[in-house]
Amino acid sequence: MKQQTNAIEKIFLYTYFGWGFILQYIYTVNISIPYRSQVLFIANGFAIFVYTLYIVIRFLGERSNIYILGLISSILFLLLGVIYSQHQIGVAYIAIFLLIIGAGTVSFRKILKVFLTFSSLTLFSTIIFNLLNIIPSMTTFSDGRLRDSLGFYYVSFASAIMFFYVCAYLVYRGKNVSYIELIILAAINVFIFFHTRTRNPYMLSMLFIIYVGIYKSIKKRILTRNKVFKIITIYIFPISFLFLIWLLEKAPISIFDWINKAVSYRLSFSVSALNNYGISFLGQRIKMITTDGLGGFGGANYNYIDSFYIQNLIINGWSFILIILIGYTIIAFKSVREHKEILSMALVMVALHAIFDPQLFWAWYSPFGLILGQLFFSKFNDKLLL
Repeated sequence: MKQQTNAIEKIFLYTYFGWGFILQYIYTVNISIPYRSQVLFIANGFAIFVYTLYIVIRFLGERSNIYILGLISSILFLLLGVIYSQHQIGVAYIAIFLLIIGAGTVSFRKILKVFLTFSSLTLFSTIIFNLLNIIPSMTTFSDGRLRDSLGFYYVSFASAIMFFYVCAYLVYRGKNVSYIELIILAAINVFIFFHTRTRNPYMLSMLFIIYVGIYKSIKKRILTRNKVFKIITIYIFPISFLFLIWLLEKAPISIFDWINKAVSYRLSFSVSALNNYGISFLGQRIKMITTDGLGGFGGANYNYIDSFYIQNLIINGWSFILIILIGYTIIAFKSVREHKEILSMALVMVALHAIFDPQLFWAWYSPFGLILGQLFFSKFNDKLLL
């Protein structure tokens, strides 16, 4: 039975690798993919089939000791995923929700290893081929910044992938990460920032790298030891969300304007979206415009919502945001309780990143949505599967 479980787990992880790599490459790299729609359809269809089969086999394997609340929650979560898929990226969203549920039975380190493998292929091959003039760049000039995409479809994509790569790598390596590895990560991060001038992912990545360096040096826990830090870490997702709402609705205009300018006017787009579309419980389908009539980014009709929190609040509704805030709070509580110092810091970083960037739940960008799957297969007092 154990051999069968290991075999289907490997199939599940190989499928995540193939699906994640295909979607990451197609959605982010600045190349033309022949039969793009057909490739996405096949990749998503195959992934949905494998993820569904895996979940059914795992639940049947646990039928003598099944976690009823987890089973019911999984069904409701998947039904919501089907509803949300009508608002955003279609069947890929169904694949994400199935992947999250299935990932709850797999060690998170294995998930991180798969993510790091396909992200390494995408990130470094694209940059190398760009430097060799094989993959072209997309360039923009805004706010006095000349920005180069390094071969990706938009200037911020390399930095977004690098941010989640840094978070995943540091959690995967844990206390065993060397100072040389930290220096290499920092150097790559600086190189990408020098070309893309994307501030938010760069600063958070550097903060995480510096923090891990300090943690290794002093050999003492910080976030999971100090009472104040523990509370902040546990509730970092609700804190981040409420802080953003305060910025958009209640902050003094001087503070709003200063932060808005620092984040390339992303707060303004969030305010406009809230005013134009409103919020519902199960969300709504809206058309976010990112290109002008000539195919360039920007233009008078540009209305993209970069914030993960606000984008999903409007598109998926209060139901999604409540799931996210409650789910991550439980995961953060377990991480702090189990003294998982680096994982706790990673959760803080991705919660802060989500204030101004949208990628947290897209599994080809970020593996940190997948840790929520552990809520479906473990009780509150159970340890995280790491």
